[in-house]
Amino acid sequence: MKILYLALILTISTLVGCDERDDCNPETLTTTFTHGKNIEKKFNTASRSNYYTVEDGSNTVFKYAHSRAECDNAIDDELVTIFTFEVNTEASQFRFSGKEVNTTNCYFNEVGGWGRGMYDIESGVIEGTKTSDGKWRVKVSVLTIPNPNRIGEQPEKIEFDEVFTE
Repeated sequence: MKILYLALILTISTLVGCDERDDCNPETLTTTFTHGKNIEKKFNTASRSNYYTVEDGSNTVFKYAHSRAECDNAIDDELVTIFTFEVNTEASQFRFSGKEVNTTNCYFNEVGGWGRGMYDIESGVIEGTKTSDGKWRVKVSVLTIPNPNRIGEQPEKIEFDEVFTE
């Protein structure tokens, strides 16, 4: 009887696992910029970590947000990775390299069931050029600073080359 019960469970599991899922949302990528904003870096004493807010200001804030595919009936499969930085609104092109990238108030954030939170950036390259149609072509290649509260965590490389729209 146990063998029959086990065979039945395995068969049902296989059939359910092989069904094509129609309750899933595909991955998305959003790349936007907004004028009249600033990134404010703050410190949370309870968690001993930095966090950031985007507030009204005088700069242009760029936001790259990648959301991986997620399914309604899956627990904790949601994950959004966000890279945000600011530049002078008057700029028509920019290039920051090395530790100079930190003058852009850039940060990396993972949000969701497996998200690790916000990360400061160690160094890298952030560059962009405004196109004739008012969009921005932005290339980023930076390294995060590992969270000191997570022993053994390694820097993560964030890279993309995308067009940003208002």
